[in-house]
Amino acid sequence: MFELLIDADQYRGIANAKASANNAHSKASKAESEVHFLQWKVERLTMVTEALWEIIKKSHKITDQDLQKYINQVDLKDGKLDGKVAKTPPVKCSRCKKTVQRGKTVCMYCGEQNQISPFKR
Repeated sequence: MFELLIDADQYRGIANAKASANNAHSKASKAESEVHFLQWKVERLTMVTEALWEIIKKSHKITDQDLQKYINQVDLKDGKLDGKVAKTPPVKCSRCKKTVQRGKTVCMYCGEQNQISPFKR
């Protein structure tokens, strides 16, 4: 009888391990799909950016060296030439000067409508 209890406990343990493995596999598959989708989006953005650069080059007579200079200027906004965009500091309300919640345009303290730059991250 005692052996049957051990076997039942072992069986439950195996069943739980299988369920955990299936759950982990499902999560991994979902993550893999998300990575593929993000890779596709990056490729698409790269293609659009390259096409826009070609248009700008032809119509404004700007060189690749000019573009690199502008890229470096943007990169150096945080004081480091590291290939990363500087994070913008929190927005302060134009009326009460309190911090506006990230992603919000209306100050929760005074109700002021604040403008947000289209380049804000």
